[in-house]
Amino acid sequence: MKEFTENPWLIVPTPQSIDQNYDFLKMKKYAITNRHKPSRKDTIIQFVKGKTSFFFYQPFNSRPQLLSANIMDKRIVLKGNITVGISADELFSSLAYPRTTSDTITVSLPDGEYKTKIILDDQVVSLIKIEVRNVNK
Repeated sequence: MKEFTENPWLIVPTPQSIDQNYDFLKMKKYAITNRHKPSRKDTIIQFVKGKTSFFFYQPFNSRPQLLSANIMDKRIVLKGNITVGISADELFSSLAYPRTTSDTITVSLPDGEYKTKIILDDQVVSLIKIEVRNVNK
């Protein structure tokens, strides 16, 4: 579980790796005003298909940074073969996580970069939400 908690991804999530590995997602870009330098434009990069989405923030002077991901497509596989559609038994076994009756499992470390929420519907993973904390550390 510690490995998943520190970083749930099998790939380093960048716009390039998302585009290459999940080519079924469509990319959209939006220009926004930089809040510290209003004369500069930053970019929001979104990859989306249905209810699956990845959001990146790219400051005008830096690399894109993942903000969040909502995963509802079983083609996106995380560490431990965790994906939408696996059973609760498979999830708890893969994470080595204590079994719970809750339909929402939060996997994170207090000072970790990622906060992952896994939503179960009828004992099957239906949604994986990943938030990146401490962006611009």
